[in-house]
Amino acid sequence: MIRNITIFALFLTLSYSATLLVPSQYPTIQSAIDAANPGDTILVDEGIYPENLLIEKDLFLHSVNGYDITIIDGSRSTESTIVIRPQSGSPDKPIVEIDGFGIKNGKGTDVINNTISLEEKVGGGLFVYVNSPKVNNCKFENNGISSVDKGGAVFAASDSDDIGILERDDYEVHEDLEPATGPLDFSSNIFSGNNAKEAKSAYILGFESESIYFDNGNFDVYGYDFSMVSKYWFKSSGNNMTFENGEGQIPGCEKGNIYVSLENGDNECNGDKNCPVSSIDKALSLAIPNLNDPFDIIVDEGIYSANTSGEQFPLQTIDYVDLRAPDGAYVNNYGDDDEELIFLTDAAEVDIINFEYFNQSTQQAFYFFTTVSMNEYVFQNANSLVLAYRCLDQGYDGSMECSNLGPCVGMKVWDTSQCGSGVCDVPVMADDGYGYTEGYIEPGETPVFILYNQDIGLGQGFTLEPIEPFISSLMFVHPQLVACVGEYIYNPDSGACEITTAISGDLNGDGLVNILDVVVLVNIVLGGSEPIDAGDLNGDGVINVLDVVMLVNIILNG
Repeated sequence: MIRNITIFALFLTLSYSATLLVPSQYPTIQSAIDAANPGDTILVDEGIYPENLLIEKDLFLHSVNGYDITIIDGSRSTESTIVIRPQSGSPDKPIVEIDGFGIKNGKGTDVINNTISLEEKVGGGLFVYVNSPKVNNCKFENNGISSVDKGGAVFAASDSDDIGILERDDYEVHEDLEPATGPLDFSSNIFSGNNAKEAKSAYILGFESESIYFDNGNFDVYGYDFSMVSKYWFKSSGNNMTFENGEGQIPGCEKGNIYVSLENGDNECNGDKNCPVSSIDKALSLAIPNLNDPFDIIVDEGIYSANTSGEQFPLQTIDYVDLRAPDGAYVNNYGDDDEELIFLTDAAEVDIINFEYFNQSTQQAFYFFTTVSMNEYVFQNANSLVLAYRCLDQGYDGSMECSNLGPCVGMKVWDTSQCGSGVCDVPVMADDGYGYTEGYIEPGETPVFILYNQDIGLGQGFTLEPIEPFISSLMFVHPQLVACVGEYIYNPDSGACEITTAISGDLNGDGLVNILDVVVLVNIVLGGSEPIDAGDLNGDGVINVLDVVMLVNIILNG
């Protein structure tokens, strides 16, 4: 009899749940969560609730009148707006449903990413830890910031082995806590203006064998032809996200090249040839993968950085979309100096062609130059930069031209207004053993510095005193760095550029026209030496015996 009564009481407990009302019964959503029993429903009336919610129990959280007027604003702290996780020390995963809220201004949760053994900040709006919640009819808006590592709006991790809660949060993972299973249902949500370094809307880690639904959603950029959103916005560790019947605040580019122009572009444009965008980041945000008809992002010459074009690093490459700079382009994380990588290169079948950029290294040296100039132009604003390269010439010591440039190992936009006391430095990166710095400069090697100006061009820089070999963590200071191009040549004695006056017939460059120049020209005509432009003395486009006759006449006639 007692056993039957106990079973009946348990049945009543499981069969009936309470409904808690906010704010009429509980002033805040979190106070209602704390008071609720597992399985209760919380109904939230319209209003703006400045809260950061923690849910660790079975719960149904619903708004009365929808996301437009029922908003959970996480801006009061540096945490995620909502965190869903098992209770500390419990092996049980809560069953949670959230419906009908605006979720905004969350900053993310600090975790340990065990897959890479690094601390990260994830999930600006919602952090889901070892759980499979159902979240529908919500609007994720302005969550995350540029320093959030993954998932500006949502980050979900299925396995505690992949993601760890930081020890300072006093959270204990039960040894029997199994990975989350079952589908993730994020359908019928709006994602707008969320931000992160990687996957600005949502990042799903794990759940590889589960279905992940973002169907019937509204997205920043949407590809209607393929019912797709690119990994610029959404990423998962498996190929198992669906975006059926979606809408986009902007339609994505699914065919035809996207054009980028620093000088003539506008990020309000659609990126076609007649209306290019002004940043590489914007172009990547518009691109939708097209395996059947791949296209390119075409980038005009220029210096692309956080300050000059509004880039946000790292730049996320898109499957089957090559980046091409026909006339060369320079990409620098100037203004975003803590970011290690320029490009995230995890996309399928992508080439990055004719770009100069470098990745951060843990091994760095710093070369300061008080004045930098090319010909007679002094560098002082964002249209000029100084690049550092590894020189592959054997025995290179900085005193001569480098004929065989290796990888770019450093770069600085030479805007002196952004440097302390107007003196800028070039950080030079060495190979630190990680894959993205492979082939960079080695200790004891001397870097070569190349100057670039959008109006003048490129030239190797020289200093009066020798450039020091690389030693990690040291700073080197030089009064000047000078490059001379075109009609200018570098005078190593004065450290200045001087205009050269070409002497007709001086083929060996000794400042004289004599029999030695005839020997040079005859060798060219006979095929013993490579042709040079100065050898075509009569200007007929051909170097032959007529030019030899003309040179002899120049010598005989003075």
